[in-house]
Amino acid sequence: MPPSLALLMPGTAATRWLLLADLACLLLLGLATRRPRVAVPATLGAGFVALNTLGMVVNDFYVGLLLFHVAVGLTAATLVRRTRWIGAAQILLTLLLGVAT
Repeated sequence: MPPSLALLMPGTAATRWLLLADLACLLLLGLATRRPRVAVPATLGAGFVALNTLGMVVNDFYVGLLLFHVAVGLTAATLVRRTRWIGAAQILLTLLLGVAT
């Protein structure tokens, strides 16, 4: 693991809670579209594929999780108009839990 990312890695218990926050952000992304019945499963599937792809590309699953949490937060903060604060809170929570645990 690169020493620069070691301070930002959330612990295993924190990662479980952050995955629930990711789920909430992905659900909000799907619900913000014109066809939520199609978009909600599509965003959840795309999130699953993105998480597995990051885990394979980075070769360290926890670094992939860290990048996934930040990417979901950035996506939610930029694409969901009414609830942008949730994406920003996701990024802040990821960084705070990474430093704290």
